[in-house]
Amino acid sequence: MSKRHLRRFAYGILIAVLGIAGTAGAYLTFFKKDVTTSSSEAYRLYEKGRENELKLYQRDAIAAYGEALGHDCKFGMAMLRLGANLYDRDPGRARSLVQAAVNVRDDLSRHERLLVDVYAARALEQGAEKEALAIEAFVKAFPSDPEGHMLRAGLLSKQGKPELAQAEFETLLTIDPNYATAYNSLGYYAIGRGEFKKAEDYFLRYRFLAPDQANPYDSLGELYANTGRYEEAEENLTKALAIKPDFFPSHGHLGTMRFGKGDFRGAAEEFETAASIIESPLARLDFTVAAALSLREGGETDRALALLEAWQAEVKSSLTSEATYGARPMRAQLLIAVIQALSGRATEAEASLAEAKKMRETLVAKHPDRKKDTEGGIAVAEALLKGASGDKAGAIQDLEKVVAKPPDREFGYFPGEMRTRVRLAELYADLGRNEEAAEALKPVLARNPRFAPALGLANRIGLAVPEKPAPTRS
Repeated sequence: MSKRHLRRFAYGILIAVLGIAGTAGAYLTFFKKDVTTSSSEAYRLYEKGRENELKLYQRDAIAAYGEALGHDCKFGMAMLRLGANLYDRDPGRARSLVQAAVNVRDDLSRHERLLVDVYAARALEQGAEKEALAIEAFVKAFPSDPEGHMLRAGLLSKQGKPELAQAEFETLLTIDPNYATAYNSLGYYAIGRGEFKKAEDYFLRYRFLAPDQANPYDSLGELYANTGRYEEAEENLTKALAIKPDFFPSHGHLGTMRFGKGDFRGAAEEFETAASIIESPLARLDFTVAAALSLREGGETDRALALLEAWQAEVKSSLTSEATYGARPMRAQLLIAVIQALSGRATEAEASLAEAKKMRETLVAKHPDRKKDTEGGIAVAEALLKGASGDKAGAIQDLEKVVAKPPDREFGYFPGEMRTRVRLAELYADLGRNEEAAEALKPVLARNPRFAPALGLANRIGLAVPEKPAPTRS
């Protein structure tokens, strides 16, 4: 699993910790002298939670940390870890838990106090400078603790410095060459550079070191699903689910694979299965969006719109403060406009887009730093609306600008960046500009020559493509 998934749901540095964790056994041995609790049973449950967290079994981790607090209500590290894992599900409670850890900070060990400082800086919005200083203080005090290097790498990634973040993981591996999920993170950095062969090598190393965990198989499956190696994708993702049946990312990546194969109903079913495992409507949105776009691709527009509208109603009724769900309802509204536009419902799409823009204005007024985060979706929706209104040349011009920008992430559950490029090519083909359509398809087919939406258009314009992807890529 790309921990950008946990990451993209929310929580920057805390999610970086979840996403780039390491071998549980070695870490817990270190922790035995550094966790402050009055209860041996609370400590046992904390260990269980930490082990599950490091395996990315988040639901199990939450349950164990909660039980630990039941045995010791002043257990600072259990508060902190539970808050980190709950942020996407219940941001208000997560912040309260981190604040509770701050309140008992003086009773903790130095190791714990420094970790509290790091998490509090982010969770309680104390500022980026304070967060960075807290991380550096922790790394300086405990240079051989993997968590410090993970925290630093997460911060560097957030600052847009992937090369430095990668170097931090390489430093971590000099401390412990068998720190399994460091290879996972290095694999995703390689994907971000388009180095799929190198990513595969990292993921295979990860699987070798942690063959009894679901996530190594999931990461390989995600890579294969996005590069057209569908048989290997299904093998690895099925293995991940055999190890951990509720490991929802693997259902999501099976959805990615089925969409790539042209099985849009099957893709929607996998995405909906993933969503059904997640308790929080906030965290469910990515899969709801992927399911809705898959249904639309298969011609089920009304069902796709109903999914997004039901999600909007659920999240608004379950939360009391707009601040807790941020840009998510706006994103859902944008996707409604996109689906309407793709289905030729220009008048409805125009009204939905206008509503999304109002929601964006409200969000940016309260959080000016979110302006850039919301620009891409608006641009895509505007371009598709032009196409739905008959202005295909205008839509092409706008989509060219969209695809010229580097994607926020290389892979996603729904292959949106690739599908946008195919839509651009379709618009060119509709205007008889087949050579430009072929050029627009080339980046898609270079990554995945078996991507069904691209193959359909390639056949239409007479563009030859390889029958199968190469076994490895670089």
